[in-house]
Amino acid sequence: MTAEDVQHVVLAAIGNQWDRWSADGLSLKDCVVLPPRLETYVSHTSDGSFPFSLWLVVEESPVTHDGYEVFYDPDENNFGLGAVGKDGERQYMGNFGSLWNTLEGM
Repeated sequence: MTAEDVQHVVLAAIGNQWDRWSADGLSLKDCVVLPPRLETYVSHTSDGSFPFSLWLVVEESPVTHDGYEVFYDPDENNFGLGAVGKDGERQYMGNFGSLWNTLEGM
């Protein structure tokens, strides 16, 4: 899947709801990452650490690059939540299904 393909998925998920705000006041006009970027998110479990290549599509804080991030998982065809740790490593927090479910989970 290319960045352009992912961008189409994101824009379709947003539709005409660009003015819709998330529960924490996130403005999509300011926070959607265009074009999306392929990033590595790491899931830490009792069985070890597992990296996933996922598409960064929304940054809660696009200026400072901290806070929550929304990613798109093309293998699961859904969206999930991540965050950048203090060490700069992107943490995988889980898939939430739709873009709107993920934004409400922030």
